[in-house]
Amino acid sequence: MNILSTVIVAAVIAVILFLIVFSRIRAKRSGNGCSCGCANCPHSCKKSNSQS
Repeated sequence: MNILSTVIVAAVIAVILFLIVFSRIRAKRSGNGCSCGCANCPHSCKKSNSQS
């Protein structure tokens, strides 16, 4: 029974991680991701100040 519960917990964690990575990839492809140089990025000021 311990092995079954461990497998279920591991599967749930794997699905959550997959969904996070998938959403980050999709956001980056659509232009909504945080990829240096975008004017609409809420962190653009921090990026430009730290890179200067």
